[in-house]
Amino acid sequence: MNLWIEPVLKATCLLGSLLFFWSLWSKLFSLSNFLRSITQLVAIPNAWVPWVAAAVLLGEAVIAFSLSFFAFTRIILLLASIMLSGFTVALVSASIKKKTVQCSCFGESNKATRLPLSIARNIIFIGISISAFFMLRFYPVETITSPQFLFITIECSLIIVWVKYGVRIRKEMYS
Repeated sequence: MNLWIEPVLKATCLLGSLLFFWSLWSKLFSLSNFLRSITQLVAIPNAWVPWVAAAVLLGEAVIAFSLSFFAFTRIILLLASIMLSGFTVALVSASIKKKTVQCSCFGESNKATRLPLSIARNIIFIGISISAFFMLRFYPVETITSPQFLFITIECSLIIVWVKYGVRIRKEMYS
C-alpha cells in the first residue's frame, strides 16, 4: 500500500465523522429551527416532518459513529453521499424556485442560506465521499475497536458548537 493513502483515508473518515457530529449536535441543540428548515426546504406534509427529522438525525449519528471507528466504511461513505445528494437536490430545487431558506444544518440561523455556496460545498463533500469510497475498494482501512477517535471527534464537534453558541450569546448580550 502506498504510504500516503491510508493516512489520507483515515483523515477523510475522521473529518467526515467530525462534520456529521457537528451537524448532529447543532440540529439537536436547535431542534425547532431544524424542523422549520425542513418545512421550508421540502414540500412534505407536516405530519411527516418529525419522521424526516428523526431519519436525518439517525443517519447522521450512524455515519458519524461508524466513520470514527472506520467501521463499514464503504457503506457508510455511500450513505453519506446519498444523504448529501438528497439535501443538495432539495437546495437546487429551492434555488430554482427562488425560495428563501434558513438552513439549520450547523446550528441556529436567522439568515437566509447562500444557496449557491451550500450547493457547491455539498458537491465537494459528495466528491470526497465518493472518491474515498472507491479508494477504499483498493486500499481497505482496518476497523478499530479503541474509542479514542470517537471521543476526539465528539469532543471537537461539541467544542465547535459550544464556541458558536457562546459567540452568538455574547453578541446578543451586548446588542
